[in-house]
Amino acid sequence: MYILMIDPSVRDNITITDAVGVTKTYPYKNRDMLVAVDEFLTEQEKTPKEIEGMAVLLGVGSFTATRLAVTLVNTWGYVLNIPVIGVREADWHKEYIEKELQQTSVGQYIHAKYSGVPHIG
Repeated sequence: MYILMIDPSVRDNITITDAVGVTKTYPYKNRDMLVAVDEFLTEQEKTPKEIEGMAVLLGVGSFTATRLAVTLVNTWGYVLNIPVIGVREADWHKEYIEKELQQTSVGQYIHAKYSGVPHIG
């Protein structure tokens, strides 16, 4: 199962891991998250159609980064017709994520869980 795991928890860094165990951190702002995913797939010689599931780390990181990551994962889940999950930090490992994705129905989407109260304005 080829999956992507997106970790937006560190400011101005986007970390992407796949089920094979390749991890890469991109020094990009939140708004460039899609660029990071595209670069990662290109480097791994994969296409979006090869993704069979996606996960996003929840409960850590900034409000905006979490919202963007959840929106990206939900959108790709819808377009690619693949399962998506949100995972808390304690469960952020490949074995757990693969098992949960296999048990998750396509069409179930995730909502963001934040590390604190958002400060907007």
